[in-house]
Amino acid sequence: MNSTDRRAERFAADRVQALVIGAGPGGVVAAKLLADAGVQTLLVEAKRFPREKVCGGCLNQRAVMNLRAAGFTKALERCGGITTDGLELRTAGRSLSLRIPGGLAITRRTLDDHLTQAAGAAGVEVRFGTSATVLPSASDALRRVQLTDDRSQSIVVEAEVVVAADGLGAPSLARLPEFRSAVRPGSLVGVGAVLRTGASHTLTPGAIHMAIGEHGYVGAVRCEEGSVNLAAAFSPAAISRRGVIPLLVRETLDRTGIGLQDDLTQADWRATRQLTRSAGRLAARRLFVIGDAGGYVEPFTGEGMAAAIEDAIVVTPFVIQAARDWDNALSERWETEQRGRQRNRQAACRKLAWMLQRPWATRLGLRLAATWPTLGQKIAQRISAVDTNELQGVA
Repeated sequence: MNSTDRRAERFAADRVQALVIGAGPGGVVAAKLLADAGVQTLLVEAKRFPREKVCGGCLNQRAVMNLRAAGFTKALERCGGITTDGLELRTAGRSLSLRIPGGLAITRRTLDDHLTQAAGAAGVEVRFGTSATVLPSASDALRRVQLTDDRSQSIVVEAEVVVAADGLGAPSLARLPEFRSAVRPGSLVGVGAVLRTGASHTLTPGAIHMAIGEHGYVGAVRCEEGSVNLAAAFSPAAISRRGVIPLLVRETLDRTGIGLQDDLTQADWRATRQLTRSAGRLAARRLFVIGDAGGYVEPFTGEGMAAAIEDAIVVTPFVIQAARDWDNALSERWETEQRGRQRNRQAACRKLAWMLQRPWATRLGLRLAATWPTLGQKIAQRISAVDTNELQGVA
């Protein structure tokens, strides 16, 4: 049992100022910033850490900068991630290299574990193996949340304010129908695995490789300790027809010329729910929703983690105020402002996702980018959200 677990076992209060649900990057950053501000904060996570998670495994420059600003510089250093500075887009017969500086490739098993340890050291109380269900309430009293551990033992805690950061579909809000998310028709399913023992050395360190095929796309990147992170998105129909996810991944990689020598059938493959979705609500009385819990748009480019971290930073003043003196205007402001941020972020992601789901459009885009390098710069900017002056497209 690590020190964070021991602190969690000692936490016995049935009332807290702030309860953060989900120990992904968004939830951890929010919890640490709240603790830094003197807010009594409990962070609950359904899984036991360290754990694997389907993810592209890439922090873009914006995410790295925000994590450092939030006080996670040493945690990032301990992760031992690989600095990324390029993206290789490939289809059958066409490729494009883009320079995208300032990123880090780290598996979620390593990243989330180190970030959570840093939050615990900052004073956050952490409970692993604990799922949360926000309970309905018609009063203006504190938020009541049922916490259930992995031994099926439950307690109900009261919180001045709750932050839901528990990912796709926000399972913690299942008892609140107004928050139910709507899945976009045709949304892809995410799958992923990490190759750790005997991982292939054919991938260039520092380059993010993305293969676009007929049924979806696959991302591959070298991460800490020689591991290779694989993340893919395929249509449910393609997965149903092929039956074996590793074979679908292998087919996509091979047809685009990205060779991995590893036996993919031996990897521990995991899947997500359908990816692209939008939440019915983003806030309510004493409740704020951040990160993927508030909606997600493909593809896996690091934008999801960057957005969640940014959400955590922006929501912190709302939560601090709510923990001290609740005002219904806080939830109204968050709903309005967060919807605006989502629209701005997701517009570019939707266009990129549309292209990646259509190999003919991807091939056309790569051909045009080879002719007009400024187009490659725009693609890189949309993927990484950094200044175009720092980006160079290379056909």
